Amino acid sequence: MAAGSLVTRGEDGAVKVWDLDAGRERERLTLGGGDSRVRCMRLSPDGQILAAGLRGPRPRAASPGVADPQAPAAEQPAQPQGPPPVEARVWSLVDGREKAALSGHGGDVVALDFTPDGKGLATASRAGVVKLWDVATFTPRLVFTGREGGVDLVVFSADGKTLVGANASGLVTLWDVASGKPRGAFGHFGGMNMIALSPDGKLLATGGGKVGTGPEDTTGPGDVRLWDLADSRRLAVLPSPSSRVTRLAFAPDGKTLAAATEAATVLLWEVARSAPRAELSWPSGSARYVAFSPDGKLLATGGDEEALRLWDSASGKLRATFRGHTDAIDWIAFAPDGKTITTASRDATAKLWDVPAAAPEALKPGP
Repeated sequence: MAAGSLVTRGEDGAVKVWDLDAGRERERLTLGGGDSRVRCMRLSPDGQILAAGLRGPRPRAASPGVADPQAPAAEQPAQPQGPPPVEARVWSLVDGREKAALSGHGGDVVALDFTPDGKGLATASRAGVVKLWDVATFTPRLVFTGREGGVDLVVFSADGKTLVGANASGLVTLWDVASGKPRGAFGHFGGMNMIALSPDGKLLATGGGKVGTGPEDTTGPGDVRLWDLADSRRLAVLPSPSSRVTRLAFAPDGKTLAAATEAATVLLWEVARSAPRAELSWPSGSARYVAFSPDGKLLATGGDEEALRLWDSASGKLRATFRGHTDAIDWIAFAPDGKTITTASRDATAKLWDVPAAAPEALKPGP
């Protein structure tokens, strides 16, 4: 969410930019390719550039009669070579124009992140190709090496010197950004859903959980693990006894870690002591997203129960419950000044909420 604007994507594949002051759609960005869909999005630190990883059009069967099955192989007509598939696109939010179309990942781009200074963009595919692009020219600066398997998440450290890559199987790789070579690796095995870097860039939190095996047991216990990025050392294991972890967030001062779970619960830990501090719960429905206010005093939670809840992050007490969505909430963000919260829901709306007022303004997609 950039100042004065909001970028959304929907199941219809459209990317829209909204004017928050006017409460209306400002522009619609073109993905290209009939059934292209957005897999991931990221705004540059200055809010002026939007990058999106795409699920491109699926290959179609060859048309009959292209080749003569009786002809020797050497006489078969050569198949035309089209341009490489576009796997990510980049736009300027200043004028809505496309700045670049990125290829060469060997599959859909499912994760991306800008360097803290906004001069580089990392893109990653489940084929395992991870690239760093120069934002000024969108030419590839380097390809990160030394990893086997795909990548589901990437994030830069606060100083921009390390790129963290992770996948659902639990493998985490730390790359040196200057050379593109790995400088460390470790595993959160048993299934990993989410990673989060502490604000100072020194700690990495990984969260997940095992899949149950019984007929009525769909999930098993989960946990959060804290790692020292300097030496890839595991510092602590924070248990989530009842369910898997679905989302992680550090408080702005890095002293508190929040973990959403599939058991209608958010767990708060004191990072320095790796000790539980509070357990936030409600009647039913998995938690899907957690977000701290810019000053760290409030924690917003949302999930399957369709309600946005605000909690006092110090005491763990519920401050307010906002209702208005008709389906699960799976994205939450505070405005930089902390006075507004934006939520995105599976009901195809994004809503703006005053803090602490509870009157939402819905931004409903057009036809």
